[in-house]
Amino acid sequence: TFNFSDSSLPLLQISDIEANGYKVYYSFTTEANAKEVTYTEWMGFVGDGTDTKVFGDDTTNGTYYVHIKVVDVASNEAYATASYVFDNIAPDAPSIDYDDAWTNGNVEITIDGEENVEYSFDGENWLAYDATNKPVVTVNNTTIYARSKDVAGNISDVVESTITNIDKVAPVVTITPDASI
Repeated sequence: TFNFSDSSLPLLQISDIEANGYKVYYSFTTEANAKEVTYTEWMGFVGDGTDTKVFGDDTTNGTYYVHIKVVDVASNEAYATASYVFDNIAPDAPSIDYDDAWTNGNVEITIDGEENVEYSFDGENWLAYDATNKPVVTVNNTTIYARSKDVAGNISDVVESTITNIDKVAPVVTITPDASI
């Protein structure tokens, strides 16, 4: 059994290691073709139960391959490969834009970012900035926060903008007659 989970580092679990007299080897490399992996790069699983390996303790960003080689008692070989993209670089922070001219109406806020953009009015509860939430509309002065999140789960720096140009209070006009006239 070959299980490959997508976590911060790839995790490989092999069970039934010694079933039918098979020998199981693994390799974690940047080489895409398992048959091109050199002899010294293959490591053997040991035991008769389940063995687990975590790869890439010092991995740099890039595409890696987990190769499995199974050798039967007659020295026949079979290979399985799974690719893994390691990415620990946060995306660029998005930008927040709105018309900052004085208004007595609502303000439309647009957020531009490369990845999955999220926004918040409290910096804690995040909403997806997607087709259903574009643009964000605020009826009152507020602070809006935005961030980008990539498919690997990396989160950009949080940017914020404070909207202070909404004035929905009408001016008060008082006429005081001049009693001397």
